[in-house]
Amino acid sequence: MIKLNENNRSEVFKIVEDGVYLIKKNFKVKNECLRNEKLAFGIFNDFSWMTKMIIEGENYFVREYLPGDARLDIISIKLTEEEKENIAGQILDAILDMYTLGYCHRDLHAKNIFVIDGKIKIIDFEVMGEINKSVNNFITSYDLSGVGMDSPYETNHMCFMSNHPLSITNILEVNLSSAINELEKILKRKLQEVTSTFQTVSSSYTTTLGKIYSSFNLPSFNIDSSITQRNNNMRLKKFKIEESDICSKTILDLGCNAGGMLFEIQKLYPAKCLGIEYGIDKVVLANKIAAYSNLKNLVFQQADIDNINLSEFNKTFDVVLCLSIEGHLKNKKKLFELLGKVTGNLLLFEGNANTDIYEVKEILMKVGFNYIEDLGFCNDDALEENNCRPLLKAYKN
Repeated sequence: MIKLNENNRSEVFKIVEDGVYLIKKNFKVKNECLRNEKLAFGIFNDFSWMTKMIIEGENYFVREYLPGDARLDIISIKLTEEEKENIAGQILDAILDMYTLGYCHRDLHAKNIFVIDGKIKIIDFEVMGEINKSVNNFITSYDLSGVGMDSPYETNHMCFMSNHPLSITNILEVNLSSAINELEKILKRKLQEVTSTFQTVSSSYTTTLGKIYSSFNLPSFNIDSSITQRNNNMRLKKFKIEESDICSKTILDLGCNAGGMLFEIQKLYPAKCLGIEYGIDKVVLANKIAAYSNLKNLVFQQADIDNINLSEFNKTFDVVLCLSIEGHLKNKKKLFELLGKVTGNLLLFEGNANTDIYEVKEILMKVGFNYIEDLGFCNDDALEENNCRPLLKAYKN
């Protein structure tokens, strides 16, 4: 056992178990720092930048070992300018993951970041804190700006944009603007990864083009239709949607994928928006993009529409989107019951290639819609043969 570090709260040891190096961190008193560390392992366990806990005790934990020469302040001298920018983007990506879940690290400096095979790992969550996203947007949040929260042990000197010798900006020589450019590249890559496939309870599908599924244009983040399969601006036009249809209205998108349509609709100034999606990877990413874009009116949740409990859905939405999911569900009866229950007035319905649109119209009338406008077929898919999905605009009032 080799002692690596000690302060008035804890001591850190390098240990060996079955021939494997590990890190053991003992806490001198059972306090908030220990609670924060254990909480972080639980909350961030699924993120690649989080170290893995091996075992925990009442006043200690054991985690994976990270070699000292991989620490950011040491390895940075070996990195190219391009590699430094990529690492800065990864760090912002991790900060955004924390921010999206309502937390900040509050001590994010070069000695708490390691680079293993080009990928970052983050340690030391002793002073992690909850962040108020209604007060701080992502760009002005504590881990970037060092302001807006208490600063235990003067950790505001360690924020991304600080001039402290161990700050990320100083160590990597990458400014915030360049790091944001890298972050947006990461978000686009993740969008391509998670939306080129989609999954139902019983099966999964891979899109033919392998592109990002749909376009959207936000003030801080744009996915151009030239790199997507679906063009959401064209979709809205085909549905003949005007600002008056959406402005100050509550919106529900059932089967929202990674949120593209709800993001595109933001230009029409909706009120509260909720996206429901089966794929948890899409839900996580959509919430992350919403957090990055400071969209406090927009939330995404994971749910299986086939097995959703209708009795728990006791809220209506002014406008409901049900776009190209009907053909992928087993329980279509439940879907239409749900549409009848949750739609306050307007339903935008896009079927699939095998949808019986006459049957759909009949069912919609039975579940409470009084007027249905047939809009023909979609025209926004990059694959022309896919522009065979029927479109309906159904009203209750």
